[in-house]
Amino acid sequence: SPASGLWVMLFSQFLASCSWSLLFPVMPKLVASLDGIDSVSSVAATLAGMQALDAAMELIANPIVGSAADVLGRKPVWCLCLSLCIVSNLMMATLSGPFGLKAVYCATVIGGLGRGLHSLGYAIIVDVGQEEAAAEREAIDSNRQASRFGLMGASFGSAMIISPAM
Repeated sequence: SPASGLWVMLFSQFLASCSWSLLFPVMPKLVASLDGIDSVSSVAATLAGMQALDAAMELIANPIVGSAADVLGRKPVWCLCLSLCIVSNLMMATLSGPFGLKAVYCATVIGGLGRGLHSLGYAIIVDVGQEEAAAEREAIDSNRQASRFGLMGASFGSAMIISPAM
């Protein structure tokens, strides 16, 4: 059923958001240790650059992901975006030691491109609502759609709360 796919999408969205928010508390120490930066302002400037790079990659990825999902289908593009997030996390975990900040920047680029899955998740919610309405031969239930959009926000928000506590 379309609703079961929705729960899989929400859970994978939660996991992707967890991985993103897990990095925030450790990034200052990681950046300082990798490049031997001892100045707080230098660490802050490096982190600001990484955040800007991440946002730029997400800005570039979103229209491409949307177009690709329209042509290729939501599921394969969703899997690709999720795979990019996994690769980014693996790079951050395994390559940051030997390759320093270069690996962190590369992982940031890949992770930013993979974060197109956030906007794709909202498109999947709309698709599920349309499929259910077509199956029931009724109009789209706006209350059900609104609650699903709320679940998407809850998966992101709960990841921001739970993952730093891990």
